[in-house]
Amino acid sequence: MIFGMFHLVPTDGNWKMILVHENSRYQSHIFSNQHSLLITRMPSWFEEGIADYFTSESSGWYNLGDIRLIDFHDLDSQQDFDTSATDVYDSYAQSFLTVESLVEAHGQDIIPDLLMSRSTNIYCKKTEYSICIGIEEYKATFLEQMIVQ
Repeated sequence: MIFGMFHLVPTDGNWKMILVHENSRYQSHIFSNQHSLLITRMPSWFEEGIADYFTSESSGWYNLGDIRLIDFHDLDSQQDFDTSATDVYDSYAQSFLTVESLVEAHGQDIIPDLLMSRSTNIYCKKTEYSICIGIEEYKATFLEQMIVQ
């Protein structure tokens, strides 16, 4: 996506979801510019997770017991995020499910609060403060809590 522009081929059966996803990322970039924040300050997994969250994706679409998770810091850069996917690992699933669980536990107001972070480090500290545990401990527990619900 070039800032300010994205193109879709409406013959793709998922074009409406893709439009919402890419528009969400575009809005995130506008938010960054309005607040004089670097676009790269956000971990890519969070930005992609927000984009999927706003497509009205549902955790019900996943077999949560089969979801594999990796270290969040391995998904911070867009390049790492893009190259992390394998036959058994889906970076978009981890990102979406994490954002959904954060919103379920702390409300949608957590999103703009975290978006105001000026760096990935500040983002992590704010997240850990909001959830009252370390981000890696959260990774180890949030999926189990979603399965129980």
